[in-house]
Amino acid sequence: RVRHRAVPSPAMLDLVRYRGGLHEVYKMAATSGTTHAIGETISQVINGVQPLDAGKIARFASLGLLLHGPLSYCWLTTADNAMARHGYRWPRPVRTLVLVVADQIGWGPFWIILSCLVLRLLEGKTLAGLRDFTLTLVVQGWKLWIPAHAITYGVFKRPLARLMWTDTVEICWVCILACAMRASGVALT
Repeated sequence: RVRHRAVPSPAMLDLVRYRGGLHEVYKMAATSGTTHAIGETISQVINGVQPLDAGKIARFASLGLLLHGPLSYCWLTTADNAMARHGYRWPRPVRTLVLVVADQIGWGPFWIILSCLVLRLLEGKTLAGLRDFTLTLVVQGWKLWIPAHAITYGVFKRPLARLMWTDTVEICWVCILACAMRASGVALT
């Protein structure tokens, strides 16, 4: 007796691809939530906050888990797909440069504005001065993120590896940012 193998339908293949993508989103969300919590905890320890503000740590963790991880996955996947379609003939350094510029003009400012907005709303703070504050953050961020993303896009090929690298740099960025804000009296949240 000959057994016939079932051929998966196109809808089933789409579901498998979708679930695989969801698995990546979950990993990136968990990674990002963890690193945001670590970054805020370290900044509180450095600044001598006693006792630690668990609510603020939870807000940063939530920001990473619910927004940064999933949105980073969307951004990295979109950027990779665009390069696969349009930049495949370009030498690797040119692709890296294009990705860094797109990241710093598009994703970077979008993320800074969104994160400041969400953290302020979670704290119940007003949005007064948000524009000037976020513009300063964008300009200051270029000093760290342009070289970091040259490594992100020039070295790492997998989205999760990229996210882990950027979240490691993000821990440093959150610490630097929180220390600078506390020193200047500016409050993000």
